[in-house]
Amino acid sequence: MAYFDATATFDGALAEVDLFIEHAIASLQKHKPVGYSTFLKAGFVLLGAKFEAFAENIIEDYLKQVGKRKPKAKHLPPDLRVQATSFILANCTFNGIFQGKPEKIRDLKNAARLWDFEAEIDSIKANNKFNYGKHGSKELAGLFERVGINDIYQSCQIEAEEPESLIVENKPRRSIAPDIDSLTHVRNNIIHSDASPGNITHQQLRGYRLRLWEFAYLIDLRMAKELIKIEECMESEM
Repeated sequence: MAYFDATATFDGALAEVDLFIEHAIASLQKHKPVGYSTFLKAGFVLLGAKFEAFAENIIEDYLKQVGKRKPKAKHLPPDLRVQATSFILANCTFNGIFQGKPEKIRDLKNAARLWDFEAEIDSIKANNKFNYGKHGSKELAGLFERVGINDIYQSCQIEAEEPESLIVENKPRRSIAPDIDSLTHVRNNIIHSDASPGNITHQQLRGYRLRLWEFAYLIDLRMAKELIKIEECMESEM
């Protein structure tokens, strides 16, 4: 069961990828190689896009949940305060010059509140968007670092074999970073060069889909634990 709405949405969106896989298999069975290749290409592009949307959305969900808890600034992870402050200050300036508009002054005060340890924080902002034109495992890791999570691949390792269930004990686990880079490479070749997937098969597309599905739920759990840590910090003062 997903804690964040973004995870549930991603889970539902994968049905669209499954549909492309089904159409690809049907084309293969009917000896239609062009149809097979076309549905595979669509599936790869869609899977990459849906996962990146999930990553951006779950960070937005997480920040909203942090604000709902109204923690004091001192209860927030230090890295989150640093990243949120940097994001706010960057949006307060234009070409390095501070914009004295009322909303920018308000933002500046909100940034200062992040360093008033007794201040109650009911809203927090950070950059939850991929840098334009940038994709891959490093970009994804950087996205989570902006909210203070610096170990996304280490703390959310997937099963080394194709997962049938997340409730499995004592199975070897590994980082999904190579899969993300491989998927990004295939996707970029399709988008920018109109290249065919070549020897990529529907089984491989399904494998990427399953691994990203598992990774998404592990991220969901990881970020839920971050909320629990904040709650525990708040409760320790009661």
